[in-house]
Amino acid sequence: FQHFVGLRSISQIPDRTTIWTFMERLIQAGASDSIFEAVNRQLSKHGYIARGGQMFDASIVQAPKQSLSKTKTAVVKENAMPIEWKPAKRRQKDMDARWTKKYGKSY
Repeated sequence: FQHFVGLRSISQIPDRTTIWTFMERLIQAGASDSIFEAVNRQLSKHGYIARGGQMFDASIVQAPKQSLSKTKTAVVKENAMPIEWKPAKRRQKDMDARWTKKYGKSY
């Protein structure tokens, strides 16, 4: 991202207060929409699509370990829940949780 926006070193990156103040001034001046439209036009011209309102959080969070039988594991891998699970159990199961490794440690 730093390369994309032309920042060569971390010392050139403004802090969040500076960015927030700049954004507030743009809004007060009524210029924010026209600036963002111009940026979107430039991005589109170069083949990029800015998707507003989307954020991805790649934080690793601990989830309870699920002990499932082989048949129930197969059902879960198909993005379904075993029929015998009661609503309370269904609410407690994180169907999107997956294993990953960070610095060689499994999460």
